[in-house]
Amino acid sequence: MKKILYYLLAFSIITISCNNSAEYKKIKKDFADVEFIYDTLKLDSFLQKIPDYGIIVKTIKTENLKYNQQILLNPNTADEYLNSKETAFAAGLFTADLGYVRYFQRVQECMDFMYSLRILAEKLAISDKNFDELVPAIERNLYNKDSIFIITDSAFNLGKKLFNDRERYGIAALFASGIWIETLYLGLNSTADKNINDTVLINHFEILKIINNTLSALKDDDIIKKIKKDFNLIENKGYNNPELKKDISSIRLKYLKSL
Repeated sequence: MKKILYYLLAFSIITISCNNSAEYKKIKKDFADVEFIYDTLKLDSFLQKIPDYGIIVKTIKTENLKYNQQILLNPNTADEYLNSKETAFAAGLFTADLGYVRYFQRVQECMDFMYSLRILAEKLAISDKNFDELVPAIERNLYNKDSIFIITDSAFNLGKKLFNDRERYGIAALFASGIWIETLYLGLNSTADKNINDTVLINHFEILKIINNTLSALKDDDIIKKIKKDFNLIENKGYNNPELKKDISSIRLKYLKSL
């Protein structure tokens, strides 16, 4: 995708179908305890700051990552994420894994993770019809920024009628958090005999600052609170933290239902 969070928009702000009304109501219930602290944050500017997909792919090629199936999530665990907040976070995790197996052209694994994302999408009130229509549309326009903006702008406008700020920003921040930690985890555990270079890590930590800024606008006593604490800790330690790989693995493990 041209922007990482376009996946988020696909999952979070499409028109709700009748078949998904129960899930829609559950999202409303699960985010009812979230407080949106200020309204100066703009989701469109948040999206604009996320690196282009092409840059990410170039980074992967530069790093010569090696495929390692052992570090991937278990695609059969998607059903175990029940709360809408943890589902949004898990959607980010599974999206990162899908991107990983697609890059290495693992056909069966691609099918497995696509099925997992379909399950998570349904939990976020996205119908099978909308899921099937949107994914090919995004893939056809992978490197066409203008077309992608048309797709996501339309979805975003529909979302304004369906979700309030705490729900839209909450899903956005949680999804971004999931994809951020999983992509870093995959990168740190896929290098051959060397570490990821500093430039790549610095860029990744710039994204973390944006995510943490978004999380700072949200408040609850549950998942968001925990992720805020963990992600701020990682940011404060910095990209050159000698325990980065260990810390990322430990935090990631907290939010997995099972491997």
